[in-house]
Amino acid sequence: MDKKKTSIILIILSSLLCGIPGLAAFCLGSMSILGSLIPTSDLTQADSKMAFIGGIIIVFLGLILVATPILAWLLTRNTNNQRETSSEGVIPEEDF
Repeated sequence: MDKKKTSIILIILSSLLCGIPGLAAFCLGSMSILGSLIPTSDLTQADSKMAFIGGIIIVFLGLILVATPILAWLLTRNTNNQRETSSEGVIPEEDF
């Protein structure tokens, strides 16, 4: 398989398996943090503190999962597109 096709498949799979669950975890963690800060909720102080800490952990895990497809794209980026220099336009060192 071509290197470009492999990188495209890797990026798509990492987006589906890591990116989408990461966004969901980020949203759920944010809701947990916001829910723990509501003063009129029926949560006790210990439950509110645990919801806040759990929400922060879930948000950071979600951010790591969202960063995975970005990292896969950066690592598989095609660097062969750099222009090759031709020897036709090279100035010999004796002319300097």
